[in-house]
Amino acid sequence: MDERLAAPQLSEALQFRPRWWWDPVPDFLRDKLDIKVIQDLAVIQLEKRMRILEIEQIAVKETISALKNVQR
Repeated sequence: MDERLAAPQLSEALQFRPRWWWDPVPDFLRDKLDIKVIQDLAVIQLEKRMRILEIEQIAVKETISALKNVQR
């Protein structure tokens, strides 16, 4: 195998991905829960993600503000 082709593939495979997704309902439990409960759990996960994104947006704005105040 050509090393030039393998390096980008290896780099991508080893890339750190801090945001991984998981199913909020384990497989062994999914068949035993009512669809309404599964929907409620999905809504909880989406609302949590929305709050996290709001906090990240505040942090980005504060970082931009701090960087603008740095003396050159």
